[in-house]
Amino acid sequence: MFLERKSGMSELWDGDLGGGFGESISIWAGAEESGSKRKAASQGTSKEASKASARATLQTSLQTTSQATSKATDRSVRSTRVAEGMTPKELGEFAEAEFLRTVLKMGMAVTKPWGESRGYDFIVDAAGKLTRVQVKAAFRRGKQGGYSLRTYRSSMECYTAKEIDALAGYVAPEEAWYLFPVRVVGRVRSLKLFPGSKKKRSKFEKWREAWWVVTGR
Repeated sequence: MFLERKSGMSELWDGDLGGGFGESISIWAGAEESGSKRKAASQGTSKEASKASARATLQTSLQTTSQATSKATDRSVRSTRVAEGMTPKELGEFAEAEFLRTVLKMGMAVTKPWGESRGYDFIVDAAGKLTRVQVKAAFRRGKQGGYSLRTYRSSMECYTAKEIDALAGYVAPEEAWYLFPVRVVGRVRSLKLFPGSKKKRSKFEKWREAWWVVTGR
């Protein structure tokens, strides 16, 4: 009996010294078959892992989109509920409270004049720079997706540089602030704003979150 390596395969020969050979048995066939099965199983596992990863990525993307949509809807519903049943004066007070909260968070000091005989609602102190600010707000979205922000006083007269330095417009459903120098709003009674639209943009969009109008920097 002896072991011979031939053509990449070892075979065990069983015979006598006279040259009579018995059966030839392959000892590698089983190993090669087992290796092929393991390779196939590994490839199958890799494909399943890739599919699982793709499904997880898609699910995360859908959840993010859903959360963003839900957040925007919640803001709109909340603002609509605030507007319902409130008088114009109460809505104005609500906007003033939001302005006060916002500027205080930014580290500015705020003073409110006694009474309502002045054209401004607040005097904002930003590192020594004093700015007289009138606050206006829009609560309902129009048919075209925009918001109309009234910039005039109750007498339908426009504000002048003798009365205010800036006008702060708050679009409540979008929680967006617009800061206008008085020269921008001194001759108009209404501004059309589209803070929540990607298709339509107002020429006044450059004044969105323009807090430098108040801070001076």
